[in-house]
Amino acid sequence: MSTPRPIQVYIDQNILGLVRNGSISIGPRDAVVWVYSEHFKEISRGHTTSFLSVLRHLRAQQIELVLNENWQIADKMVLHEYSCPFDRYREYLKSVGEVPFADKAQAFLIGIAARCMGAENLVELRGLSEAACDALTQDIPGLSEKVQATMAGLPEKLNGARSLKSLRAALAVNQGRAGDVVPTEAIDHIWSLLERRHGGTLTKDQFFGIEELEQRRPTYLGIVACHIILNVVGFRADRHLDRPNAIPAILSDGSHIGHAAFCDLLLSGDRRMCDKASAIYAHLGIATHVECLRLKPPLPGRAA
Repeated sequence: MSTPRPIQVYIDQNILGLVRNGSISIGPRDAVVWVYSEHFKEISRGHTTSFLSVLRHLRAQQIELVLNENWQIADKMVLHEYSCPFDRYREYLKSVGEVPFADKAQAFLIGIAARCMGAENLVELRGLSEAACDALTQDIPGLSEKVQATMAGLPEKLNGARSLKSLRAALAVNQGRAGDVVPTEAIDHIWSLLERRHGGTLTKDQFFGIEELEQRRPTYLGIVACHIILNVVGFRADRHLDRPNAIPAILSDGSHIGHAAFCDLLLSGDRRMCDKASAIYAHLGIATHVECLRLKPPLPGRAA
């Protein structure tokens, strides 16, 4: 009789924190493969290298996107065999350092995302655009004038961006209407609100970013886009969407949901993220189970 395949459990960053702090106790098991993805970005951003010890303790394995021959994201992932997280983290830092314009380009993209969410950062965005364009032209001397003009013109195109409050009102999803539903029915519910006023222009999957106008996106990219749209319309929306410093964590959540779609279970302590993951998986027919681990605070007078 064949041995059952171990369950692949994708662990969110906050679960690593609970293990590190001794709030929960989990470890390597024959029946479980603990899985992580772009946690190195969050570790680098937050200077929390202690999480690497937790990944080593769990013998966690990294899952990564697969690119096709055109360097485009394919519709599959690869789960690597276990190797020391400290070594992989050093490789990650080295690879990031080899792309000189990456930081400035990322700052520009984060600024654009925040502006689309209603941030009052137009002046700052112009400076970020110039810095990103300068860095890119230094690394790619033959960069076309058209590309440079497009980058420089983006801030002005976003000059009239609406606030989230006014956008949600225009879409008829304001005053909590988008969130008044169980997660597994959220996308159909939100679409029913939108379709009454704006039906006929886009399909449901096009509006939620799962499809482009002419083709379906790879699963991962569709999930990341849908996570952003759910935030925009106000379904279990993350806090401070219009603050640029909050955008990286929000984008990481979407990426976690996208990677976990290729595993058996997503384990997180973030209820908002879990509800958005449940909504997306239910709509796409993805079998990944979502488990939100929320620890109850100790009773008054009792030690934690």
